Amino acid sequence: MDLISFAFSVNEPKILSSVDRCKTAVAKHSIIGFDTPCNVLDADEIENIEPCAAFEMMVSMVADFRNHLCYDISKWNIQPPHCDDKLDIQLYNKFQVHGELFAQQLINISMMKKTQDKTEGMYQSLFQEFAAMFGLTSLSSSVLGAAQIDIGNTTSTSLPDVIFPDVTHTDKDDDRLKLLALCKVTKDFTRKEEFFPVEQDNNRKRQRREDEEKVIQHLDEALQGQHVGELLVHFPLSENNGLLGIIVQKTHITFSYFQCNKIQFEEVKTRDHHINKPVIYYSRPYNYLKAADREELIRPLLTLGFIQYSPCCISRKEPYIETVD
Repeated sequence: MDLISFAFSVNEPKILSSVDRCKTAVAKHSIIGFDTPCNVLDADEIENIEPCAAFEMMVSMVADFRNHLCYDISKWNIQPPHCDDKLDIQLYNKFQVHGELFAQQLINISMMKKTQDKTEGMYQSLFQEFAAMFGLTSLSSSVLGAAQIDIGNTTSTSLPDVIFPDVTHTDKDDDRLKLLALCKVTKDFTRKEEFFPVEQDNNRKRQRREDEEKVIQHLDEALQGQHVGELLVHFPLSENNGLLGIIVQKTHITFSYFQCNKIQFEEVKTRDHHINKPVIYYSRPYNYLKAADREELIRPLLTLGFIQYSPCCISRKEPYIETVD
């Protein structure tokens, strides 16, 4: 998950400590956490979640002779006693509200899975509630207008499935909503595994590793092309030398980072023969239904949630971009 720290630099101690405290609280949650002996939510696919298991995330059995189901409002409360930090309290409140909505959506999908096919809209709404649990506010395509840029003599238009607004950097006098990240959602996921040499940065110098690293190739060329096109079109709405992307395939989350500076962007628009092209980076996929993968997801999502609304979170303005001799 180094893409998040690569794209953003968060140096404020208060934010870092809040992320740590909130992650600890979430980790111990009996449903969505990962630091407990038995997690209620730990499945490979939505198809494996039965309605009765989904209901466990929302209700408890009343201990009387009628065995009534009772809505348990405490199931999603993770606020520790005597908590007085405003940032933490804000996150805990969002976790409870959107955790309940997330569980309700899982109930709905688990009950419909035998009568109708799952749609991209189902996966999108489920992901938006999952992200909102960690403080992230999003907007869907139904309330957005398409963005466009001119590349040579061609106008390219894009309307992403979901965007995460950059509230901190949006100017109230500017009619353009700045972006923290944009998201593409699909209802398909295929995992392919291959071995090939990987290059890594070492003291800002690209070196080829002698050994081979296992890399999961799970994005086909068409999906990558569409996603990169969306990142390119929306790049002017980013305050960084790049734009963060998220690809959601069913319940698998892949982070991407489109690294580009203004000079590179202008060269792309004018179709000039340029040497230093923009670079796109991808993470491996993380399945948020799996407890082990959620352990990797929670910190970056919490960090993004604080970045979205905290002025003291500094976005990386001038990341290193390698030049070609």
